[in-house]
Amino acid sequence: MTAPAQKLVLTVPTSKMEDFLEILRKLEFVKVESLEDIIRRYIRSAPKQPKLSDEEISDILMEMRYGHSSKG
Repeated sequence: MTAPAQKLVLTVPTSKMEDFLEILRKLEFVKVESLEDIIRRYIRSAPKQPKLSDEEISDILMEMRYGHSSKG
């Protein structure tokens, strides 16, 4: 059985990134993924024909954020 895992977002200075990743890769229990890898995986697995249009999504966000549709 695999233990539950948590994701963690870290901010590392660019000049130290390679050294930091080298240390993390030595830890067998840590999976290292770049943000770009995560976004690419999300895009690959996202529905090709979404049920909502961009306009409908925008309307939902406007309603949630401001309490009214972007149409009115």
